[in-house]
Amino acid sequence: PLAERQSGELLLAHAQQILSNNLKVRSLINSLVGHPFTSQIEEAYRSYGQQLSRHAQRADLYRLLLTLVSLLLIAAVVRILLRLRKAATELRRNHQLLDKIADNLGEGILSFDADGRLNFLNLRAETLLGRPAAGLLGKKLCQVLFHSDEPTDSPLCHALRHHQAFDGETWITRSDGSKFPAAFLGAPLPADEGSAGGFVTSFRDLSEIRQAEARLHLAGRVFNHLSEALTITDNQGHIQSVNAAFETITGYSEAEALGHTPGELLASGQHDESFYHAMWEALAATGTWQGEIFNRRKNGEIYPEWLSISAVREPGGEIVQYIGLFSDITERKESEAYIHHLAYHDPLTGLANRLLFSDRLETAIRQAHRNQRQLAVLLLDLDRFKSINDTLGHSAGDLLIKEVARRLEQSLGEGDTLARLGGDEFALLIPEIHSAADADLAAVRLLGLFDECIALNEREIFASTSIGIALYPKDGGTAEVLLKNADLALYSAKDAGRAVYRFFVSNDDAGSIARLDMESALRLALGRKQFYLHYQMQMDVQCKGIVGVEALLRWHHPQLGQVPPERFIPMAESLGLIDAIGAWCLETACRQWVTWERQGLFMPRVAVNVSSRQLRQPDFVATVLDIIRRTGIPPAALELELTESMLSEDTERTFEIFATLRSHSIQIAIDDFGTGYSSLSYLARYPVDVVKIDRSFVTGIEQDPEARSIVQAIILLAHGLNMTTIAEGVETEGQRAQLEALGCDELQGYLFARPCAPDPKSFVVPNLNRGESTLH
Repeated sequence: PLAERQSGELLLAHAQQILSNNLKVRSLINSLVGHPFTSQIEEAYRSYGQQLSRHAQRADLYRLLLTLVSLLLIAAVVRILLRLRKAATELRRNHQLLDKIADNLGEGILSFDADGRLNFLNLRAETLLGRPAAGLLGKKLCQVLFHSDEPTDSPLCHALRHHQAFDGETWITRSDGSKFPAAFLGAPLPADEGSAGGFVTSFRDLSEIRQAEARLHLAGRVFNHLSEALTITDNQGHIQSVNAAFETITGYSEAEALGHTPGELLASGQHDESFYHAMWEALAATGTWQGEIFNRRKNGEIYPEWLSISAVREPGGEIVQYIGLFSDITERKESEAYIHHLAYHDPLTGLANRLLFSDRLETAIRQAHRNQRQLAVLLLDLDRFKSINDTLGHSAGDLLIKEVARRLEQSLGEGDTLARLGGDEFALLIPEIHSAADADLAAVRLLGLFDECIALNEREIFASTSIGIALYPKDGGTAEVLLKNADLALYSAKDAGRAVYRFFVSNDDAGSIARLDMESALRLALGRKQFYLHYQMQMDVQCKGIVGVEALLRWHHPQLGQVPPERFIPMAESLGLIDAIGAWCLETACRQWVTWERQGLFMPRVAVNVSSRQLRQPDFVATVLDIIRRTGIPPAALELELTESMLSEDTERTFEIFATLRSHSIQIAIDDFGTGYSSLSYLARYPVDVVKIDRSFVTGIEQDPEARSIVQAIILLAHGLNMTTIAEGVETEGQRAQLEALGCDELQGYLFARPCAPDPKSFVVPNLNRGESTLH
């Protein structure tokens, strides 16, 4: 087209030149009119005109040709321009399509020029990098991916610098500083003429893949570390996968299980076809089933398991797999059996408990009523068991209870029921007797079981029991009435001197009811504020000053009057009320000390008695410390008195309690020292501050050399262990003088003062015939 255009332009210029010359000739002829040579000239002009006419015709032809050529040229140019415009439009459309494709790719695309600078990135790359293209174009790869102006040793950077292909992973840093793993696939671009090639790479975020891999890894670990067995089967029930718990529970390895159905491997034969039919019907209807089933291990052992099966369905609803989850519930079954046993049996002896005994008694009463026969209920209670328990400790008491239970079991007749109702109380049901004489013979036989001594912790002791007997139907028609009347007969036996038995006699009801009334009143005494404390002074041995007071519990009942402590305290312990009463005593004594201090009365310490039951409470130390905190008494002003028998109870725990109390500056005193067992061996082991010499030794100190020697030994032992001694029950000046001579540190007794109300005026130092008493 270019050559054609140039030829047409030459032809047009030539035609214009001819036309210009023709005009000049005509002008010259017109100027020569009338000239002599005009005719010749005209002739010549005509000749020339003819020639010119011929030339004009040729020019017209040329002009026509030129016009045609021009038109052809213009048409060609238009066609070319139209083609170019169409090509440009198509090219733009292709570019837009490529941009859309690049921006909608799931992977980021980066293109770098020969200098390693970014010259293209798609929208996905902007999103992944967290920065727009305007902030990235023209930057180096290390700046784009790693936010670093310095070259890095990344394999991707190395591949770009050396124009090498790259297929690998690296970590990318976003604009906010967060990082994520990415997979890259890059390659160098071919070079143009006279220039080096660039580098293009695609990359994708691996965060979700890594998280999915982590979840899969976790799922795999969970699958293999589940304590429950897990099986996956196809829709026909053939095992496809099992976990480690399956192998442990069943004994089959995964290789042995694959391809088999659970029924082929594990069926125990304990369930019939209807059981499995119901299972599969439930699975088909609801997609799940769970229940208890018996299966067989590889070694043939049958075991119970809790099985849960779930169906896995495709979106269309077709079942493709089953997932079974089961656990061996052998231990749970054994625990349930054990719990059931505990519900009806005593955990210490294994005998029936009160619940089972009452149930069997009611059954025996119905049978006796139907068959018109008699039965007997015998209640047994060990004599002086509390003394043995407090002296030798609860472990020895438990051994005694178990030995008594063993002996009683050996004496049972066929059909008899022996039960431990609690503590040291037992019950015997004889479901069929002919007369009261049969019950009488049974009681004599039971008492004879205690003729032989019982070995407890390398000691031999003799135990005895008292027995109360009630007969059906003479003494009651229900289990409740029979047990109540047997209990009344037991109290009668206790009052008769112990180691005896008594039948129920109705005229004994008055004394038993009085005891029940006492128990009921005691339960209400604390809530009705019937308890109060009196305090007895403790003096130094020379009677020069008060060294402390002991808090003593008192009970005044509106109807019963003043109830002696020796009567209600053992009852409070047996009824389990001593914990609350002891805590009340401790808090009341501490608050009284603070009150004295506010009134200007200085009291070095206040001593409070603690029962062995309180000491056994797991929160005993916390309770003491909480009372000290709430009342504000200094810990050093508090002294806790414990009986000597407590030293032999749970020695390790007792030592920890003593040590903890001492670490808080609370003083520990051992009361009634010298009356228990193993006194000397235990005393040296415990952190004790004060040893109280029992009044039984103080009473005879003036006349009895043996008592004096015991007191002297106690004082020497205590002083050797850096402990203070205090003698209780001092009533005469002679006793005081003897104790002073033996080196006793402190005294307590009626010689100085009786227990009194907390009035500050009550605490005076007696001068004992050496002048007037003075207020301390």
